[in-house]
Amino acid sequence: MATGRFRSLDTLRGLMLVVMTVDHLDLFGPIYRFTYETIGFASAAEGFVLLSGMVAGVVYGGYAATPGLLGAKVRRRLVTLYGYHLVVVAGLGAYYLLDRGQRPAGGVAAALWNTLGGALLVNQEPPLDILPLYLLFVASLPLVIRSFQSGRAGLLLASSGALWGLDQLLTPLAGYPVELRFTIAGVPVFWQPNHFHLLAWQLLFVAGAWCGWRAREGTFALARPAPWPVVGAALACVAVGFGLRHGVGLPQLGEERLATGRVNLGWLRLIDVALVAWVAAQVVHRWPRLLWSRWLELLGRHALAVFTWQSLLQMHLGPVYLAAAERWGVGARLPILAGAVASLTLPAWLDERRRLRARRGDRRPDAARRP
Repeated sequence: MATGRFRSLDTLRGLMLVVMTVDHLDLFGPIYRFTYETIGFASAAEGFVLLSGMVAGVVYGGYAATPGLLGAKVRRRLVTLYGYHLVVVAGLGAYYLLDRGQRPAGGVAAALWNTLGGALLVNQEPPLDILPLYLLFVASLPLVIRSFQSGRAGLLLASSGALWGLDQLLTPLAGYPVELRFTIAGVPVFWQPNHFHLLAWQLLFVAGAWCGWRAREGTFALARPAPWPVVGAALACVAVGFGLRHGVGLPQLGEERLATGRVNLGWLRLIDVALVAWVAAQVVHRWPRLLWSRWLELLGRHALAVFTWQSLLQMHLGPVYLAAAERWGVGARLPILAGAVASLTLPAWLDERRRLRARRGDRRPDAARRP
């Protein structure tokens, strides 16, 4: 690959970002019912993590051949990720200060402690949950890529699967993950653990990175066109997942069950995600342009900036959106949602311009002499 990434991956990541924006703003609303887990147990969150792992396998796999380059690229990315996380933390602090009704029980002091906990990565209340998780995923990339490079992919995938299995055993236990409750100078502080269990969700990222690595090497047999009867059987299984999730012709299974749980990435949910991903790969391989959009590709190519922006929208536009919906009904939801989705273009465009300026600077004659 000349560009080091698949355009379809960026398009699908952009689609996941659009769906997440709608889901977060219209949480439990009438539009949310059509966008959240539309085709079964697989949601935009699972798709985003899996696709991010695939992109990481494609991009960072290209750095493995040069000694020291992989580690340097990962360290640089971690700094960038933490910087964007601090933007979300600052947004949460402003949200607490501007909206008195949303402050924790301890008032402004508790809100400041929560904000500090977010900056220290120990308070991971929504929307401070995704980027800390992704920081750990990216930090593991040197180990992950080196394992693939040295032929130990099987051992790594088995270890990742074992960690996922351990999470399934720990999830029924009360108090897992651990919540931090304490008092500082008489102020009650409650630092929330991550909504998504690290031990479970790392499996999606590692599996995605393996798929990206194999695709880069041109040895990813699972993405090659399968016989139509096999594709039909997979679609039938996806239809069963849809029926179980939405109670269409089958008993409805909610997220409260261990097998379908979202926080622990239950086994039935995991199978459904794998099937949907495989069917999507078949579509991409047979009809590459069917799952391609220039706009969605732009969003996916700048996923970090766009995700950070939608997190800020979730906090600061969310209350306005709900107030308008209560006053004017569903008619007020659609234009606000459309404006929010359209606004995702702004951070992508700004990040694109930033990258172009950086490339032009690197091509200047004195660029090599800069410290």
